[in-house]
Amino acid sequence: EFYRRLAATDSLPVTSQPSPGDFASTYRRLAATDPDILSIHMTSGLSGTFNSAQAGASLVPEANVTLVDTKTLSVAAGWQVEAAARAVKAGWSKEQILALLARIGEASNSLYTLEELKYLIHGGRISHMKGLIGSILNIKPMIGVEKVNG
Repeated sequence: EFYRRLAATDSLPVTSQPSPGDFASTYRRLAATDPDILSIHMTSGLSGTFNSAQAGASLVPEANVTLVDTKTLSVAAGWQVEAAARAVKAGWSKEQILALLARIGEASNSLYTLEELKYLIHGGRISHMKGLIGSILNIKPMIGVEKVNG
């Protein structure tokens, strides 16, 4: 549905991370049931979400929030979330779960390709001229996410 609508419009979507207040509200609600919270996020190298979550956690002293920067995106981040959920369900300790997430992160690589360059142009990642030349040459860039800082 999203990609169908995206192809049919000239206006491109924009994104914004949740505010620290949004995170604080969620952490406060969760802490009412269990103060130990594992909060797993997409790479801080490409988004302000992790920093926003960190600021939100500092507003909720009754919560013991452990933040995880996956240093990746999309499916590779999802693998860490899924593994953590299964480990929690199996009764693993926080330390065991964090070690597991570190191993998964180290073993995962993220590569992406784009069918069109217009999103890179719109986001300011490449100039209009580079986008035009790349489109004429039918270049499909491969984008990777570094493990050091996302």
